[in-house]
Amino acid sequence: KYFKFINITLNLKEMNKYNNQNFDREKIFNSKKNKGNYKSFLRKIIKYTLPRIYLENYKTLEDHYKKLNWPKNPKYILTSYPYYDELFKFYCAQKYNSGSKIVITQHGYDNIFKNDDWLVNKMFTNQLCWGVNKKKGLHKFIFTKNYIDKENQFKFNKSKKILLILYSFTEMEEWTPDGHLDNVSRNKQIFNSTHKYLNSLSKDLKKKNVIKALQLTRYPVLKNSLKKKHKTLKFINMDKPFKKVVYQYNLSIHFFIGTPFFESIYLNRPTIIIFDKRVNFRLEKKFLSFIQKFKENGICFESPNKAANFINQNYNNLESWWKLPKRQKILKDFKENFCRHSNNLNVEFERILKI
Repeated sequence: KYFKFINITLNLKEMNKYNNQNFDREKIFNSKKNKGNYKSFLRKIIKYTLPRIYLENYKTLEDHYKKLNWPKNPKYILTSYPYYDELFKFYCAQKYNSGSKIVITQHGYDNIFKNDDWLVNKMFTNQLCWGVNKKKGLHKFIFTKNYIDKENQFKFNKSKKILLILYSFTEMEEWTPDGHLDNVSRNKQIFNSTHKYLNSLSKDLKKKNVIKALQLTRYPVLKNSLKKKHKTLKFINMDKPFKKVVYQYNLSIHFFIGTPFFESIYLNRPTIIIFDKRVNFRLEKKFLSFIQKFKENGICFESPNKAANFINQNYNNLESWWKLPKRQKILKDFKENFCRHSNNLNVEFERILKI
């Protein structure tokens, strides 16, 4: 069966400059009732916090929608970005009300968490995840971040280096629930782990490390801090997709369980995670069971020093280490659950479109 897809590239548009309508927010949101509860608090702050796109600029949003050259009557809308672009959200809402079916695929690593904290997961039943993991009642699908027809077998190359994947989280004043670290503290932990790891490497291997810092904050604090401690450390452009650079390296080291970690496992590239419970928290039971298996098989280390020592001793034997049948069996099981591959996309689409 042949499926016809039309790819829509989302280009964020500035829609706050035109066709503004004036509204008296004080009058609209004025409430004389003040019971001192949460609802009263919301009434007080909503005049400041309601985005302009939903009030003053809503007419502009409608005008942009009418000018779109996107499909007028799509039978299905398949997307992993239902929450970022206002124009696309408006388009999806209009088409959903007209009878189109919205199918939402897993966007990032959110399916590994203990609690369902994505509002969109509560809004639609046609939710797909990257594997067979049944958590949250999502439907199994494939790893949509990347797709390969045939697995590329890893071959160790002495001229290739080691890629470190770092996350630098948005730094803001916040108090997180349940005693979890705020983002500033998480960045400090990632810095400390990276610093300890680099200091524990042999001199020759330390030179082989290159960093790709995924910066989710305005200022490159983590990057600058590492540069100050390690003058010769090299960084590559963070905008380069992981899948386009991973084949240039023998090994990738991850300090946070983000999408690149799943990509690396999916592509069957040698991967090590330095697992800090304070940085990677709220993980669900099934995922944690695989973390334990990874620890038992040298894929996961809680200590950055032990990870570095392992690499010092095994770097030149990465190929035989990674391809050990027992280790590959665990990785295969993990992929089936969290970053699944399929040899027949038509069968996958036929199944999900019946949901």
